[in-house]
Amino acid sequence: MRRVSIALALALVLGACKSETTESPGQKGVVDLRYWSFDAQGPVALGGEWAFHWLRLEDGGSPAREPDGYLPPLMWNGRSLGDMELPARGYATLRLKVLLPSEPQRLLLETSPADSAYHLTVLDARGTPLSTFEAGTVGTTRETTRLLARPGRIPIDAANELTLVLRISNFQMARGGPWLLPVLGDRATLQREWESERYTELVVVGMLLMMSLHFLTMFGLRRDEPAPLWFSLFCFSLAVRTLLLGRYLEEAYPDTGLGVLLLRLEYLDLPGIVVFFVLFLAEIFTIRPRWFVRTAVVTCSGFAALALLAPPEVFTAGRDALQAFLLFGIGCLLVSLVLEAFRDRNRLAMVMLGALTIFTAAVIHDILAEHHVIHSTLSAHSLGGICFLFIQSALLASINQRMRRGLEDATARLSAQNREMALLNEDLRVQVAVRSRSLASTLTALLSARSSLSEPQPGRIVGKRYELEKHLGTGGMGMVFSAKRLSDQRRVALKLIASSYASNPTALARLAREAESAAAIDHPNVVRVLDIDLDEHGTLFLAMELVEGQSLEDHRSRFGDVAWALPLLPQILEALRAIHAGGVLHRDLKPSNILLANGVVKVVDFGIARPMREAEGGRVTVELTNDTSTEVTLTRAGSILGSPPYMAPELADGMANSSTASDIFSFGCVAYELLCARRPFDKPLVLEKAVDRHLRTAPPLRKWCPQLDERLATLIDRCLGPAHSRPTTQELLAAFTRPDSRDEPPADPASAPPPSVAHRA
Repeated sequence: MRRVSIALALALVLGACKSETTESPGQKGVVDLRYWSFDAQGPVALGGEWAFHWLRLEDGGSPAREPDGYLPPLMWNGRSLGDMELPARGYATLRLKVLLPSEPQRLLLETSPADSAYHLTVLDARGTPLSTFEAGTVGTTRETTRLLARPGRIPIDAANELTLVLRISNFQMARGGPWLLPVLGDRATLQREWESERYTELVVVGMLLMMSLHFLTMFGLRRDEPAPLWFSLFCFSLAVRTLLLGRYLEEAYPDTGLGVLLLRLEYLDLPGIVVFFVLFLAEIFTIRPRWFVRTAVVTCSGFAALALLAPPEVFTAGRDALQAFLLFGIGCLLVSLVLEAFRDRNRLAMVMLGALTIFTAAVIHDILAEHHVIHSTLSAHSLGGICFLFIQSALLASINQRMRRGLEDATARLSAQNREMALLNEDLRVQVAVRSRSLASTLTALLSARSSLSEPQPGRIVGKRYELEKHLGTGGMGMVFSAKRLSDQRRVALKLIASSYASNPTALARLAREAESAAAIDHPNVVRVLDIDLDEHGTLFLAMELVEGQSLEDHRSRFGDVAWALPLLPQILEALRAIHAGGVLHRDLKPSNILLANGVVKVVDFGIARPMREAEGGRVTVELTNDTSTEVTLTRAGSILGSPPYMAPELADGMANSSTASDIFSFGCVAYELLCARRPFDKPLVLEKAVDRHLRTAPPLRKWCPQLDERLATLIDRCLGPAHSRPTTQELLAAFTRPDSRDEPPADPASAPPPSVAHRA
């Protein structure tokens, strides 16, 4: 930022350092330049006393009449002509005779724009017109006058003597007459100076725009600090004003409408500069009196509204009032900065006070010169603005440096806090697991004295910290509600043990084991367990992450849509990989235990959510996904748990045979069904006789789904084979990441059924 500030300062200095122009001491309508060398001594500003004819439009070719007085060719407002003070609106003719060296001169006459229409004629010693220039149409009434704020560049080849006849009229603006004195000089010198000023102006505008963009970017990165925004807008407004008042647009006045538009922009831009500057200082320092900021914003907004909506004669009349308010505002800022600097010993305020003092002196100088209180041709506000803008940008750079160091310190503290939070979360997961085991070991004794419980209803407070909201579903072992945690209003899924299992220690221990297993896993594709406890009635409950969505079972109508199913399978595998990495076997992976919310998969139900219930005579009932029952006879003591269509064949000999390969088999069944809308086996292998169980094979997946990548289809087929030949989750994930593993475009999310809140009991 310092380099940008230095470059901007150098560019502004170069723009301010123009070649020296000397004002001619014209007297009684004549200026003597016979002994002036334009090559060596530079151009001349044709000031002094011009013959002034009020309310007369003289023809340059006719003999000159006696003038009404002698005035310089500047704005005539407030000037005295005899006993009369000239009004802003009217018309006049000004004449000046210029005595030149006898040698022929290649000269250039430059005129400034005016809030008036003017016509300039250059005559030689014999009264013959050498050149003319017209900006607008000079008339004697408002209807016959056409304003055009346009500067003139008039080439002249002459010697001995010239006569300048300037006819000018104003019936629209609050000021009448040119802004600056005409300048006469060597043609080549003024041409080089003019081109240099245009290039320098573009450099200054470019640098200001770069600074504006730089600080606007800073504000975008840190929106809670508006100071860079106000400084960015301040720089942008300065760039616009530099362009409007500079050389680059002085020939961009093809008609009156554009000239008035640019004039409106000039008067609109100045209040903006004041407002942005005041708001910038108000963010950095404590401005007193406090009402000044609001007053400045309201006042400048009023001036801007006039410039935008009112006719030119109205908004140009407010220039003096705006200058008075500007001086008043600068005075308030100076007082405020003095208080800030010396009372609080604020070094930054002292630096800004020095810069503002320099700028104030420059502005006062230019205002006094404009009102002819002092005689000066120096534009001091340019140099004051250089100093002020440089110090202001350096001040912001210093503040940003402090903020950056503070941000680095805050980031370091936040990183330390994040590490502490990670350790705390790990401790909480361990506590949930330990608490689950402790509850499982004490539930039998605790429940022996329990009375029968009523079914929970919405509105009930559970455990003094959860309020039941809506019943989501009922499973083999409990009911699931959406609930609101009273401490922070977070919505959770609350599983409560069913009344029929309230006295069954095995079922209660299984729910506690589910919490213990899930607490060991932290993955975005696995539903997190948040809490487990007993309520005041002795009902065991489990608080889980609430998933806004439906199970894959509810999307069964979309089974067979390869484009829809393919993105889901890697997420299921990621969940399995995280579960196995946590030392847990799921053992009941099936569509009803896989939730889908906005395209994100969540695996639920750890510890067999739908257990097998033992019956008399060694007969057991295994609950199927479609809520039908299949009875089997066990050949040995023991039990099996799970959903037969998705159970690995080795589990028929007992749940002790469970392994990661068993979960891979379940994944293969789910994947097969999602991709081709049919189960791989007509009858679950776990229900087959031992002899037939190992002979049955599923039809190749590509038979039903030929568009699927061959390598991926083969891996899914291997999932359904013997345990030793099944692939790992890593192999399956690697196949899904291959570019050719996805042959169909992704499904349109808009075609999916509307989401609902779903949790399996």
